Amino acid sequence: MAAQRSFKHYSEAEVLPQEEFVTVMDVHEHHWLLEHSHDFPEMIFVLGGKGAQFINGVSIPVQEGDIYLIPLDTTHVFRPTGVDAENGSLSVRDVIIRAAWLRHIQKAVPDDEVRDMIDWLLNKREAGNDRPPWIKIEDTQGRLRLQTEALKELLQAKSPVYQTKLAAGMLELLAALSVATRQGQEQHAVWPQADDPNLVKGRIDATLLAIPLGEITLADVAAKLHMSTRHLSRIFPLHYGMSFKRYVQELRFKESRKLLLESTLTVKEIMQQVGCKDADHYYSEFKQRTGLTPGQFRR
Repeated sequence: MAAQRSFKHYSEAEVLPQEEFVTVMDVHEHHWLLEHSHDFPEMIFVLGGKGAQFINGVSIPVQEGDIYLIPLDTTHVFRPTGVDAENGSLSVRDVIIRAAWLRHIQKAVPDDEVRDMIDWLLNKREAGNDRPPWIKIEDTQGRLRLQTEALKELLQAKSPVYQTKLAAGMLELLAALSVATRQGQEQHAVWPQADDPNLVKGRIDATLLAIPLGEITLADVAAKLHMSTRHLSRIFPLHYGMSFKRYVQELRFKESRKLLLESTLTVKEIMQQVGCKDADHYYSEFKQRTGLTPGQFRR
C-alpha cells in the first residue's frame, strides 16, 4: 500500500495579523513542515542555504537569491539539504498578501501588466490560459529582495501612515515582478534583465564612500546594503571585475600613495588611516608595485 502524504491547508487567519494586508517573515525551513497550500498568494525570497522547493510534486533546487511566486491554493513545501538540514539551514523570507486586498487594489491599478500579475497570483486561470502554475526568479543583484527589506522595516516601525507606505511598496514590488516575468508568462526569469539600468553598483560605491577606509569590512558593507556577506561576495566581481578583498586593497594602496605625497603623516600613521595592518606585506607590495619603498616614493 502506498504511503499517504501528510498535507495541511493554511488560512489567512492563521498567518496574517488581523489589522494587516501583508506580512513579511524571515523563517528557517525544517523537514517537519508539512506539504501545504493556502488561501493567499505568497512570495518566497531565499536568504541563505540550499535545498529544494517541491511545488505540485515537482522538485526544484533552490539557493540564495532565488524568488518563488506561489499563487493561492498551490501545493508546495521547502526541504533543506546539507549537514545542518535538521537545524534549519535553509532560511527564507515570506511575503504573504491578503487576497481580498489584492482584489481591491487591482481595481485601482492603471496598468494591464500589473493587473495580469495580480490575476495570476489569485489563481484566476481561464480556459486556454498557458500561464505557469508557479514562477521562479533569479534576483541576481538583490534588488527585489531590497524592496522586501523596506516592507519589513515599515511593518516593524508602524510609523504614521505606514499602511499607505506599505501599499505603495507592494505596488512597486508587483510592478517589478510583472516586468521581470512578462506579466506572469515566464516560469523561470532572471532579474534584472540585460538592458535594465544598473543601480546596485552605485549603492555599493556610496556605501564604500560612507565608511572610513581603515574600517571597511565585507560584513559592514553587506549589512548597510541589507545583503548577506555571501551574496555581496558573489555579485561584487560582476560590477568591479575583482573580488571585494582585492578592490579594497586597491583603494587602500591608492590612498596611501596620495597621503605619502600630500600629507606629513608618517608611514605608520598612513597605514593605520587606510587600514593596512601588516607592515611587512605593505612594504613588500609597495616595492613590488612602484619599485620604491614608501620613504623613497615620498622624496
